[in-house]
Amino acid sequence: MSELNVSPSDLLHSADKLIEQANTAVDQVIATSLAIGAGARSWGDDELGTIFEQVYVDPAAESMGAVQQMAFHVSDVADRLAQSGQSYTEAEETNTSRAATATSGDEL
Repeated sequence: MSELNVSPSDLLHSADKLIEQANTAVDQVIATSLAIGAGARSWGDDELGTIFEQVYVDPAAESMGAVQQMAFHVSDVADRLAQSGQSYTEAEETNTSRAATATSGDEL
């Protein structure tokens, strides 16, 4: 039988870090979006501008969409980690209370 060690504080810390990373990713999406939008095709309509758009702007737009989806999923994972940490803490408190009651001879 293997041993499972769960640290609610580690789960909550992980959740906080994931949310922080998701927020950083979203900030990057916003900055990139603003840079592209502010450019208003400032790279030009000539051949070089078209090439730039194909190799930078289009992939950047695709990446932004992917990061936005990722941020949503990362936030969901973070919420679930936090819920797991809270549930674990509550279960441990209940079990500790029941064990204390059982050893003192009082009824549950």
